[in-house]
Amino acid sequence: TKIFSLGLKGNFAAWNKVGKAVSGLPGMNKVMVLGEETATRLRTTVANRVQAYQAGRGGAVETGATKLDRVAPELKLKVPGLQGEATFQYVDNQHMAVVTDASGNFYRVPPNDLVRANPGLKADSLYEHGALNKRPANLTESVAATKGPEAARQVDAFMQGVEGPRARQFYETLKTTHASTIQNWDHLSQADKLNFANTISEEAAKAHSVPQMGVNLRPAKIEMFDRLPNEPNTLGFYDTGSRTVHLRADQFANPADLINTLFHEQRHAFSQQLADAAPNLPVGSPIRATAEIFAENLKNATPGGFHGYYNQPLEAYAMQGGNEAEAVVRQVMANTPPRAVAPRLEVGGSIKVPSTRVAGQVREAKIIGIENGQVIFERNVIGGVLKDKLPLADLIKANPELVSGMEIRVPSTRVAGEFRNATITGVLPDGRITFERPVVGGMLPGTIDAAELLKANPTLGENLLGGLNGASRAGLLAPQAMLDEIGQPSRVRTGGPLDLRMHEKPYHMPPDVQFIQPGTPLDLSKLDPSKKYLWVTDPEGHVVIAPEHQAGFRENTRDLIKHGDLVPPLADGQRGLARAGGELAFDGRHWVMDNNSSYSFVRTDGFPILPAESVEKVRNLLGHYGSDTNGLITRSVY
Repeated sequence: TKIFSLGLKGNFAAWNKVGKAVSGLPGMNKVMVLGEETATRLRTTVANRVQAYQAGRGGAVETGATKLDRVAPELKLKVPGLQGEATFQYVDNQHMAVVTDASGNFYRVPPNDLVRANPGLKADSLYEHGALNKRPANLTESVAATKGPEAARQVDAFMQGVEGPRARQFYETLKTTHASTIQNWDHLSQADKLNFANTISEEAAKAHSVPQMGVNLRPAKIEMFDRLPNEPNTLGFYDTGSRTVHLRADQFANPADLINTLFHEQRHAFSQQLADAAPNLPVGSPIRATAEIFAENLKNATPGGFHGYYNQPLEAYAMQGGNEAEAVVRQVMANTPPRAVAPRLEVGGSIKVPSTRVAGQVREAKIIGIENGQVIFERNVIGGVLKDKLPLADLIKANPELVSGMEIRVPSTRVAGEFRNATITGVLPDGRITFERPVVGGMLPGTIDAAELLKANPTLGENLLGGLNGASRAGLLAPQAMLDEIGQPSRVRTGGPLDLRMHEKPYHMPPDVQFIQPGTPLDLSKLDPSKKYLWVTDPEGHVVIAPEHQAGFRENTRDLIKHGDLVPPLADGQRGLARAGGELAFDGRHWVMDNNSSYSFVRTDGFPILPAESVEKVRNLLGHYGSDTNGLITRSVY
């Protein structure tokens, strides 16, 4: 490793660019570009670390102001896609295992891939094995490790007495003022989500200001960007010049992820402004001590690759805030009240139809089938039985309970050709459907004609009449109650006007796929332990399973199949209906079936998140079909 200094203080991004540029020069396979003071400290750290490795001892290695939590023995592993063995280093901030090959090149690998390629290895052991793997849980721990106990006491006093109360005030607004917005997140347009992010920025800045000490934080502007061509893994960044937090578009798909990334970058903005105010703060006060630590960190970033970067006070402070805010949002999401599920019509079931004699009145009738999108019914009349058809729009008018609580799209009142997500609340006497849609700060009511509703929601009829398409309950592969315990057939959300799934289309069935059903059980012994599989339970009750990677399948997804490929697509090209979905992989001892799929937690059937036990019900269904499930365990990812 070549370590030298360069006059690029306070600009970590510039250091990285210089490092990448010179790393291609002869003898420069690994390069760190640092301030002189930091470089000197790192040289000592590296020398002591090498000495500790050579001595074969573990434990802490004290190197001045830098502390290595433990030194790991060498761990050689097989890595899919790499020739020869690689050396495991640590698990990074995104839970990816970092390994190096024989030439010293770094690779990030999903831990489960390593587990499958190295029998006997446990994923949990990777977290315990890597040197420097334990990161500080908060700013105080970071300062204790880099500046010592006295500085840590000052920072802790700031966090407890100044920062803590203001952070809790901000978190309280997430739980109260913004609870409705968070719980109805999937109904918001991208514009509404961006507006929400800027509102949060203003409230966070106000909550963290300390006017009596002259610290009046300015809210950062929030802007959205697509993936950066040269940095595809970047979720967000803070532009110090324009004081703008830039967030990647897909970070707006989930409010918890958004708040984490947003508040993380906001904390960077706060720490910079606090550092600027340091000379004007009371001498000896905890807030000044903290501001000076931030200012020093801005001038001399802590070295040490991934771990040195994440362990520095600035990053520990930002991560602490982001993780705390995310936990609050996830709590709000978990408390989302269940939405009503529209009943499915069935042959032999009862509906109301308009009276042919008295305007405004309805009569009970029996469903006997479906034809060209119209319900065929019969009802008793004087002298016999009347048989007739009922258009879908008239069906909705006469049976408002069928659509009450249903999630729909409605045309935007501001942008022609765009749609907004909404929830049906009822039907007026004149037949117009009432709805409400979330906007920042509350819910906006509206109405829509039944014909307009069907035009804006081409699959609404399919959702309503799905039980009439060619079969009654008797046509299902398993008892209705068993399938309903898994979940109702549902679509998945596409992310509003910005369709984040465009690259997945067109959906089509992969060549290597299994349909588990009565007479065709799942044989775990015939699955490849080195592969990850996707699964869905379709409306009829098939458990459809296929390897995730299938060569030549779809260029846009790097030959990875998607859950939407395992069911027939809808008429509008979107993912078709499924009851649940997830992943199936071998962990070294068991096959593990989880619920990691949009069919489990980004649904449109009134239950946006299936109960965690739903995946266990799928295991029961496999057993019902005759599969040996003794080697199969289930796990919920939420």
